[in-house]
Amino acid sequence: MLRSLLALLGCLALLRAGAQNLCGYPTIKQLYNGDQGYAVADAKGNILIPYAQRPLVVLTPTLVKVAPQYGRSKWGVLDLRNQLRLPIEYDENDLDHAGCGYVSARLPGSTSLYDPAGKLVYRRKGGYSLHAYPRWNVLVEVTRAPGYQSSTGHDTLRLLDLTTHRQLALQTPAGGGSPLYLDGGDRRTQPARELPFFAVSMGRGPSGVRDIVRLLDTHGRVRYDSLDGPPHVDGSGTVFVHQLRRPLIITDTLLREVPWLSHRYSWVQHSGPGLRYWAVSRQEQSGVLDDRGRVVLPVQYAGQLDYAGRGCWLLTGRRRNLTTYSLLTRAHRLLDLGEYYLEGPRDTTLAAAPLLLKHQQTGKYGLLDPERGTWVVPARLDRLEALGDGLVFFQGDSTGFLDRRGRLRLLTPQCQEISAYFEGLAVCGKLVPNASRQQYPSAQIRYSTEHLPVALQYAYMDSTGRIATGYFDWVGAFRGGYAQVIKNGETYMINRRGERAVLPGNLQLASYFSSSGLAVVQQGQHVGLANRTGRVVVPVRYRRIATESSYPTPNFLASRDNSHNHLQQLVVPKLTGDQVSVTTDDGQQAQVSVPPQ
Repeated sequence: MLRSLLALLGCLALLRAGAQNLCGYPTIKQLYNGDQGYAVADAKGNILIPYAQRPLVVLTPTLVKVAPQYGRSKWGVLDLRNQLRLPIEYDENDLDHAGCGYVSARLPGSTSLYDPAGKLVYRRKGGYSLHAYPRWNVLVEVTRAPGYQSSTGHDTLRLLDLTTHRQLALQTPAGGGSPLYLDGGDRRTQPARELPFFAVSMGRGPSGVRDIVRLLDTHGRVRYDSLDGPPHVDGSGTVFVHQLRRPLIITDTLLREVPWLSHRYSWVQHSGPGLRYWAVSRQEQSGVLDDRGRVVLPVQYAGQLDYAGRGCWLLTGRRRNLTTYSLLTRAHRLLDLGEYYLEGPRDTTLAAAPLLLKHQQTGKYGLLDPERGTWVVPARLDRLEALGDGLVFFQGDSTGFLDRRGRLRLLTPQCQEISAYFEGLAVCGKLVPNASRQQYPSAQIRYSTEHLPVALQYAYMDSTGRIATGYFDWVGAFRGGYAQVIKNGETYMINRRGERAVLPGNLQLASYFSSSGLAVVQQGQHVGLANRTGRVVVPVRYRRIATESSYPTPNFLASRDNSHNHLQQLVVPKLTGDQVSVTTDDGQQAQVSVPPQ
């Protein structure tokens, strides 16, 4: 039903967004070389506009802003053939992107709109803000009344047909307008999709903080009026419409209302695995519905409900100016957590294991069995935090690991910071007092008015608590039998014994191995690519090879003071198809083919 419809709409959103390359992030990039000046290249590094001693700024995926030389105040626009599309007569701030590859250009007395090819499509006397939405064939034009700021709602907004310039709607006063968006996730690869509705600001609401909004469709018709701010669209395609002093309206991306959620509740939120539940509230009482509108929990609980795993719900409320927590079990038994609160994320499967609780006043940590309502670990620990497949705690001078049921796995006195285990080795950090930058040139050094400077030093510890390597200034997790470390300002890879990692052929390993089995290797000042056997697949003759970072989970070090220090990133070669970007001795970038492994 609704969930299937929303999933279908979400899939369509991703397919359409992928086709709209001009509506995403620019596919060209600006390059700079101190000797040669600025150039423009495509995503693969191919030079489109050659280096020259003149400033360049990427405007859209097809147009670039340019000035003839440094220090000149006037700018024009080039296309990717290095041809001048707009003359060099504009102030820098008067050339701006206007949506989906379009460019807005302002001169004293007029404002113009140019399409992605640099062709004039609209011009108007006066100063305007223009934004094109070619998917809906709509142009939004905003003019500011003299002496007013945009946020006050004293502007005039027009929706125009982008092709014929016919007026579709006129709103005045108005503080600007923008479409609703369905976010596709990572906007670098999945641009947000515009929905065919425009939220027009009509000025500040009664609170003086949020704008009153009117929602128009692409024909200029009013769909909703007197909204308390723009509608919110979540990643599943659910639209949350807030009308002033009225219950919420819940719709799909076509503004079709969900009858069993709309006009009934003051607050509605997805919850639970697969977002198959709806937590709802009205008159400060909460309940839960399933994705067909059937009652899971009646609206009778004071506070806010969040899914807590295994059919349990966490109820958050207020009592005597303190936040209170209760656990609603599968049997609808309400377990009062008193002055303890849940540490960490709420909407997880946390009820599948003891709850990690912290006392609001003492700051002490403990573990509570949600089924029995009894303490697994009493709340007397200085610090307790989930790490990987277990938990780490700090108490007095000791550090220890617990399993998910709160049973002790390891106790060690020598770590002030600690990570999860990666391939059988955890990072153990110690504080070295009376440290100086001269002694530890690349270490973290912490200063305070209460203590002398201390340096952080890191080693690797096995499952028995034995320190298995020497200490380093900074470290990364082990992956594939190797880890990246920094010591005395030098970055290199080590093996499990803490020795520099060297492959056959006396090649020094300089990165982690990628999923394709390749790593950066180094000899002297030059780098190349090799596989695990030491066979070179890209010659070791370049100054640099492009790399990228991948992130293990979790990638942080737990500490007594909750500072959450992070490990080194996992750096691997960055391959685009069967090619890798390299930098030659003379500073030039090139693409080198990588044979299949």
